[in-house]
Amino acid sequence: MEIFTHTFSREAVVLNNCSSSQRVKVLWAYAADSSCMVIPAGSARSDSAAKPNRFDGLVSC
Repeated sequence: MEIFTHTFSREAVVLNNCSSSQRVKVLWAYAADSSCMVIPAGSARSDSAAKPNRFDGLVSC
């Protein structure tokens, strides 16, 4: 997973290196958390939130 900082937002990019699909949710402090995302094996998904925010974690859902 990588966090990118843009002028007005931060973006979390989650890569699934597992052999099966994964369901994850990105947690942000000071911004709304992502919805539950299904990420197929070998794929990536991203979520972004407006600043000010802070990446607070990644959880299964």
